[in-house]
Amino acid sequence: MIPTRWLIFTVSAALAIMTLLSAAGCNSSKPEKPIVLRVNYPFENRLYQQYGYAFEKQHPNIRIEAVDLKLDKALYPDIVFMTSLDDYKQQIEQEKLVSLEPIIARDREGGELLKRLSPIVTDMLRSSDNQLYALSAYYSSGGLFYNIDLFQKYGVPFPTNRMSWSEVLQLAARFPDRGEQGKPLFGFATNYYEDIVFSLFLEAGETEGLSFIHPKTLDISIDTEKWGRLYESVIRSASDGGIYNRADAGGADPLYTGEAAMQLKSENAPVYMEQAAKFYKLDPIHWGVVTAPVNPERPEYSNYYSLYGIFGISADTRYKDEAWEFIKFAVGNTDNIRRNMARGDGMIPAIQEVELAVDGHDMSALTMQLPEKAAIDPYDEVPYEIINAFKAVGEEVTERAIRGELSASEALREIERKGQLAVDEAKIALAVTNAVN
Repeated sequence: MIPTRWLIFTVSAALAIMTLLSAAGCNSSKPEKPIVLRVNYPFENRLYQQYGYAFEKQHPNIRIEAVDLKLDKALYPDIVFMTSLDDYKQQIEQEKLVSLEPIIARDREGGELLKRLSPIVTDMLRSSDNQLYALSAYYSSGGLFYNIDLFQKYGVPFPTNRMSWSEVLQLAARFPDRGEQGKPLFGFATNYYEDIVFSLFLEAGETEGLSFIHPKTLDISIDTEKWGRLYESVIRSASDGGIYNRADAGGADPLYTGEAAMQLKSENAPVYMEQAAKFYKLDPIHWGVVTAPVNPERPEYSNYYSLYGIFGISADTRYKDEAWEFIKFAVGNTDNIRRNMARGDGMIPAIQEVELAVDGHDMSALTMQLPEKAAIDPYDEVPYEIINAFKAVGEEVTERAIRGELSASEALREIERKGQLAVDEAKIALAVTNAVN
């Protein structure tokens, strides 16, 4: 005879097992509904290709959805995607982003990720209150690419890291104005297609921390000692034929065709060189790269960095932890970043263990500088119609200076005077246009 206490235990155990099985059956018939994270990413297919599919594979309980806020303003993203630092700063000012600092502080993986990121990226993203409100998966950098063969052929010393604009332009002026078979040859080519020489002059000034227009009053101030020294360097190089100034040239960039010895390019330049050689049937060039021109007073800094793929957490989201998991993946998953790079997605990874590599070339010049956070682009603060009106006047006067009709100092005085008139007229015209619209 089985003891009563064993019967009681057996029945109780059976009931417990049945309860567990029943609960398991309920759970299997009603799986947990996935969380949907909305991202204001402009290209849905690209979002999934770069991040979504791989992330969802690792996190089956989370789905990524691209939303277009322009089509439906009632929507809000859980993850805020930003394409520029200006957009990022605006989001911070409008208090639309959550600070990542407390999230990183309580997450061991987040702390490790921060150590893996390039200081270029974190320095650029640090806010005025020293907070990180977002992280970026990639960044871009500019460098001075040069044609090794041309330098060797004409006995000109190679450019070096951390040259000033004046040094670069002096180097450019050492090349003859004609190459083989009488073809034009230039020491340096800009990336401008109009107002070429004057735009280069303003770019050089921006590198050295100079400003030519007050963002509020729109007063022009360019007839100064520092601007004057730069202007003389630009005029001298342009007069000697050192600056490529063919606005309507078309075709491949002059660096790729062998018409220019130096040109500022980004990390994608090696790919574009190869493509141009195939498309235009050009001989491949032997090239090197050094840092973009620097401010001689701050030679360790560069204002040729930019960010792309900036992800932050929306202040309105209910899924802050899940959004943080996505950002960690997008920025720090080495395998996924390598896959993206293998597909030809350009730019430089923010994580330092995935290096920018081009066979046989040292690319360290693109990542060795610190970002110049004090750099100001006048187009960020002044309407482009006003800036362009000033540049048109500047180019016209500069062409006269190149022809020797004006000295550099005379030209600068005229640019300041006529440029101010052009700015005032453009300001009035813009006000009228805005009033009509």
